[in-house]
Amino acid sequence: MKLNLLNNLWPANKPAYKNHNQNSDQIPVSLGKYQYTDKQANTHILEINSTDNFKIDRHPLTVRMQQAIQNKLVFVDNFGYKIEIKTNAGQPVKFYDESTNSTYDLSAAY
Repeated sequence: MKLNLLNNLWPANKPAYKNHNQNSDQIPVSLGKYQYTDKQANTHILEINSTDNFKIDRHPLTVRMQQAIQNKLVFVDNFGYKIEIKTNAGQPVKFYDESTNSTYDLSAAY
């Protein structure tokens, strides 16, 4: 899936929607690398490549978009666990991992 990196920001005037099995080239979040720190003070990199391809610390994680609303994306991984990305103006700011029942603050990774 080829994505235009300049067109991935969620338009402020676009209404919220639910989308199951999204196949669009546009997602309401900026693609890129984001970092978070776990409870053991380890820093990890979450890389958002597309609506069905994430990487955590360079390890691929296949996900399926379950829901997209204006400030939150909900994905399901191959094991059935939910992964939520909360956004602010299209930028990921929070990452929830149901498998560990943990929420992390996200910041841009350089």
